[in-house]
Amino acid sequence: MNKLTYITFACALFLSFLISLNFIDSREKKSEIIEKEKTSGALEALNFWTRARAYPNEDIPPDAYYNAFNYSKSNLFHGDKPLAYNFEQIGPHNIGGRTLDVQFNPQNTNTIFAGAASGGLWRSYTGGVGASAWQQIPTGYPLLG
Repeated sequence: MNKLTYITFACALFLSFLISLNFIDSREKKSEIIEKEKTSGALEALNFWTRARAYPNEDIPPDAYYNAFNYSKSNLFHGDKPLAYNFEQIGPHNIGGRTLDVQFNPQNTNTIFAGAASGGLWRSYTGGVGASAWQQIPTGYPLLG
């Protein structure tokens, strides 16, 4: 009986050892998975951005930054006055809002479509010229304004 008790105790001890090894191994795998999920991928994105601009090199050389800075100072700046642009508002004048997209008809450039952030779609057959040049196109979807 003693021998049977020792064998049973040894088997139970051995099984508990195997179970504890499996538990520790599964905890390590879970922590590795959690660590892998925590990475944002920002470093890989930055490396991709750099490699795309540094081609054929692996990285942008430090002296290239300095040379580009000197080039921009000598060639891109025109005197003491900044460049002045004159913009003219051409419409639509009948409604305010934020325009997300403007598309021209390639066969007739006077036909313009404009998509608004509030969901509206507008069309002009006059190239956008005139106070009543824009007509709303019903899309069947609700509009915010």
